[in-house]
Amino acid sequence: MIESLSRIVKKLEDGRFAESLNNLSASLDKGFKAFQTGDGLLPALLYDPKGKQLLEKLLKTTETMNEITEKIANGEGTLGALVSDPTLYDNFKRLLGGAERSFVLRTLIRKSIEKGKKEEE
Repeated sequence: MIESLSRIVKKLEDGRFAESLNNLSASLDKGFKAFQTGDGLLPALLYDPKGKQLLEKLLKTTETMNEITEKIANGEGTLGALVSDPTLYDNFKRLLGGAERSFVLRTLIRKSIEKGKKEEE
């Protein structure tokens, strides 16, 4: 720490500190100008209208996902109930286990899955 202070004081005494600050300022200015006119992702997101729209949509999606996960964490909805209530999870697991053994339930589940696949196509 003392060495660092000594170097700074020496630079101040030699007049090199002002030169270092000028060099730093010039480098920052050059970097900022390159950033403003650059073709990279970050400048595009900040300065291009389409990039701004994409960023806004991404932020909205993030907010929506936060709302959904908060509801799940609070036990709201089917997923929230499954996550927060172990008895519902156990009952659901037993139901699926029973479905594996029941020909009628297996057939209904299979038909439902096939119908869903056809609707997606």
